[in-house]
Amino acid sequence: MRPPGAPLEMTRRHEPLCIRLRFVARQRLPDLDIAIYLLDHRGVRVLDEAWSDTGNVTDSVGRPGEYEAALIVPPVLSAGECVVDVWIGSTIGAADETFVHHEALTLRLSPHPHDRAEWTERNRIVHPPVEWEMRLDPSGQAPSGRPG
Repeated sequence: MRPPGAPLEMTRRHEPLCIRLRFVARQRLPDLDIAIYLLDHRGVRVLDEAWSDTGNVTDSVGRPGEYEAALIVPPVLSAGECVVDVWIGSTIGAADETFVHHEALTLRLSPHPHDRAEWTERNRIVHPPVEWEMRLDPSGQAPSGRPG
């Protein structure tokens, strides 16, 4: 098992995905916000997460220094290629201001070793772990009310 924070050699869809950003603040930035967008191979925005969503923005960068922010995504994404887009700025204070907005990287989420090939070919954005149940209806009646 890979230690937390270790760089990825291979990203698998069944493992949590941690995206870390490091930046330097040359001054106090009390209203700083960070957003990370994940776009799939079709350009569909799969994730749009912002630090301000946590409610912890007040004085998030209280003094100059080097900072690290991390977004941890649970293992719900489907296998395939995606683009990570990053925005750093302020929309909370008196004026909107963008400091950084660019495509940070392209990554490929590899399938789980036990995934069937057709699972990766389905047109879906997420592939969460789900559970199915199926049982025989003890009444013997078909859903339309007719005997099965």
